[in-house]
Amino acid sequence: MEQVLNNRVPDRLVLLQFRPSWGVQAYLRFTGLRHHVENCNFPSVGTTGELPQLRDGKSLIPKKDIMDYLLQKSNADKGLSATERAQAIALRSLVANDLEWALQWSYWGDNEH
Repeated sequence: MEQVLNNRVPDRLVLLQFRPSWGVQAYLRFTGLRHHVENCNFPSVGTTGELPQLRDGKSLIPKKDIMDYLLQKSNADKGLSATERAQAIALRSLVANDLEWALQWSYWGDNEH
């Protein structure tokens, strides 16, 4: 569910994040959509709900709806076959679920950082 902000239309999307949102950032870069990443030091200030969130000037798109919004806006999967679409979904899931834990371990568990 999008939260309506105002009637202003931005020249680029703004990704609000507390920790790196690798999957969303990779997809934004892959599609070539103009965007800006804003790191929130205090995630409870200025947004509602869980981060990351995407602001498009008119709406604040919550974490669970970001990828669907980007797929619709960019139309990047338009020319893919059913098999290629399934592979794209699997790759997004890998980045979002599995690689996030590896990143967290390298940051918090590795004594060399």
